[in-house]
Amino acid sequence: SKTWYAADTDTAGTTTKEASVSMPVGLLGTAKGGVKIASTDVKTYSLEYTQGILTGKWEKVGDADGVISAIAKISF
Repeated sequence: SKTWYAADTDTAGTTTKEASVSMPVGLLGTAKGGVKIASTDVKTYSLEYTQGILTGKWEKVGDADGVISAIAKISF
């Protein structure tokens, strides 16, 4: 598994801290979970699963409803 952490401050002075963990799921793909916390106390949660060129993602920002998306990426 891989763990990633970052902190950033934008030009408006808002600091964002972000952490995520990803791990392979057998030979099927990769699962990733993460959280971002802004100095404005807005939290963003995400879950993502990637298999080949397809990625399914769920993301929830603050009190808003969660959003589900599907993405296909092809690189040449």
